[in-house]
Amino acid sequence: GWSGPVLQVRLRQPDSPCRAIVLQCRHAAPGGGALRLDIVSPDRPVQRLTIDQPGAFELTLPVDDARPQARVIFQIVSRDCFVPAQCEAGSNDRRQLGFLVEGSRLL
Repeated sequence: GWSGPVLQVRLRQPDSPCRAIVLQCRHAAPGGGALRLDIVSPDRPVQRLTIDQPGAFELTLPVDDARPQARVIFQIVSRDCFVPAQCEAGSNDRRQLGFLVEGSRLL
């Protein structure tokens, strides 16, 4: 589904801990252009990424806390959102959208 201006990704470590969360994403804004993202991870500096053009991309979120049942929350901030009603004829959708999340997996 579509992310909004801020996407929260939450993980509770399974009994066999994972090292990272990988999100399969797509920059699909109707106007194209660059998509700028800030990734806020626990105990790490903010990572700034730029996706230069529309298309598929992956985000790898490293998980440092390997304790079973540990809870980890990431935030992905889209600095370049669009509103479908402002760029698509006939749309009444007034949500601010950033990028598509098409899948995820644990490493």
